[in-house]
Amino acid sequence: MTWSPNASLGGSDKVDLTGFESLCRCAGRSVRRGAEFRLSSAPMLAIILQLMLLAVALLKSAGCAGLTSAGNSSPTPPPSSNLVSVKDARFGAKGDLRTCEDMQTTIGSTTVTSPAECQFTQADVNKWVQVPKAGDDFGTGLSAQIVSVQDAQHVTLSAAAGATVGSAQIIYDDLIIKTSSYTVIVSSVQHPFTPDLVGAHLTITGGTGFTPATVTIQSVDYAGLATVSAAIGTQGSAGGTGTATLWGTIATGDYAALSEVATFACKHPNSTILYPPGTYYIESYRIDAGGAANHVRDITWTNCHDITISGYGAAISSNGSFRRTADNGVYSYENSVSPFRFVGAASVVVQGIELNGNVDKMTRGVNVVEGQDYGLITTNSQNVMIRDVNSHHWPTDGLILGLLSATLTNAADRNDQIDSVWSHNNGRMGLTLSNINGLNSVNYRCSQIGAPFTGGYGGHPPQDCVDIEPPIAADVKTGNILFSGGYMTSAFGGTLAVTAGCCSDLTVDGVVFDDGPNMNFGRGGGAFAIGFAARTVIKNSTFYTQKLHGFGCGQPYFVAALERADIVGNRFILQSIPEILCGSNDGSLRPIHFVGNHIIVKGGAVQNGVINLSHMEEVAGNDFFISGSAKFPNLQTAISYDSTQSVHDNTYNTDLTNASSPYTVSYTNVRLWRNELSLNPTYFVVIPNGP
Repeated sequence: MTWSPNASLGGSDKVDLTGFESLCRCAGRSVRRGAEFRLSSAPMLAIILQLMLLAVALLKSAGCAGLTSAGNSSPTPPPSSNLVSVKDARFGAKGDLRTCEDMQTTIGSTTVTSPAECQFTQADVNKWVQVPKAGDDFGTGLSAQIVSVQDAQHVTLSAAAGATVGSAQIIYDDLIIKTSSYTVIVSSVQHPFTPDLVGAHLTITGGTGFTPATVTIQSVDYAGLATVSAAIGTQGSAGGTGTATLWGTIATGDYAALSEVATFACKHPNSTILYPPGTYYIESYRIDAGGAANHVRDITWTNCHDITISGYGAAISSNGSFRRTADNGVYSYENSVSPFRFVGAASVVVQGIELNGNVDKMTRGVNVVEGQDYGLITTNSQNVMIRDVNSHHWPTDGLILGLLSATLTNAADRNDQIDSVWSHNNGRMGLTLSNINGLNSVNYRCSQIGAPFTGGYGGHPPQDCVDIEPPIAADVKTGNILFSGGYMTSAFGGTLAVTAGCCSDLTVDGVVFDDGPNMNFGRGGGAFAIGFAARTVIKNSTFYTQKLHGFGCGQPYFVAALERADIVGNRFILQSIPEILCGSNDGSLRPIHFVGNHIIVKGGAVQNGVINLSHMEEVAGNDFFISGSAKFPNLQTAISYDSTQSVHDNTYNTDLTNASSPYTVSYTNVRLWRNELSLNPTYFVVIPNGP
């Protein structure tokens, strides 16, 4: 019979089902393929048999052994034309990157040694390596090809090392043991632990209360705290010294193969492009201008439409072992290769794939600014769905949507979607929305953005989780943006920033913003601000703040384009009192409505100042609890409504027990007030327009 996903199974067709014993064994290790097939109109038995045949076909394409089809002596049936693997012979991608943490070399030498882990073979000849910190004395990684394999422990490279490394390391001198029984947790302010260190070894070398030992990093949380495999000393001990090993890589270069895949996909709509499990290495990086320009470009998907790119269990790793030098003032010609630059795309799905920019192996010259170094880019595209994607360690942003192109008449993106995307450990941003009208983001996660989380590369301002910042006007205004669910935390800058008055219609619903006391990375003070579009709704969300890092109500000055902002039904968990900053520094009234929120000041820190809800149109139906342990000496006014138009139906409570210095609320120049209630009037005095 002819092998076709749409074949009709008539009465004369014979089907060999001998492969189904192997199918059952194989199903447990097959990967999700994402292909769509249409069933022919046939009796129920024919439909069942067709489904079984399709299952065999898909499992064969996943590399499952022992499956055969009747009348076909080849090991696999001819594939459906709309289901394409990047490993097909016409492309030849390998996806064979492996890691080891004991690469060693000497300055000026072309020999790399791995005493135990790499286990080199002759098959590694012509593969590419990244040796962390071996490129130069700035700490840049060494990128080179393997010219020859001397033995399982030694290879010769195409380029000499620029620095000596005896297995690359992060050096710590400020380790703190958070817990030491059952689960052992350790932290560092200067070098917070990052997710890529999971599985690496941490060696404790000294410090009062620390026990010298080598342990395995088992997990890392959003705050950069590491759980390790064994005890390393006494709980609460600080100032410990140690090292963590860094991963080197070995891989076939897949840049040319993946570029061919992009060209093919854009000429074949209604295709599903499969990245089978494995890590695909982009060995090249861009030198965009100057005498050394190499004509390498991002892998660009131009005018693609109606395609699905599926990579569950797969990753793409882009070479980061180079230095971004100051080639033209503060600009560098050296930049990363993005695996996904979509230009003029429509109805494209990218799902289930990891994108690694390797910024932790990169360095840059003094004052060099960001370049176009992104994990995923869209330009003049529409209906792009990004689902289950993990984008991390890019010098600039994990994702940027709506990047304008003057050659495309500055056309904005339209109606894109994000679903369960995690962007982390990037130099500038988790996600930039440049020019886009219509974005539905569900369960977007962002963590560890900016200077402390990129190795020696540092960060680029503003170092936020999300930035909505159209640089110039596009053909339509940026707006109609929804963030629903998700978690944003541990950004060195802020969480969600919006250029003042740039955009219309921003809704944030049910998102957790965590800048709580564990998120401390040695940064200074600064507002943890939600920026405002022309019409903004922030609802049902939770904000954890800390001393000097509060919640800010957008820009603290008059913005003509701001029509209305509603902050409704949220939870604010504060450590000290002055962590809600919604005043105005120019005395202008702002159309902000702060309604039905729950504010708790826990008192984990003490700071002079007030909860500032001034120069707003309405503050209503909120409940406030301020712990007595948050009280600054001699502070009485805890909440200020200076020149707010309407204040009503709020309740106030405290566990303060010092009657001589109670908390009070200031109602200076409030136009309308009613039904203001203290649940503890002795210690929380509420007298509207009173003394």
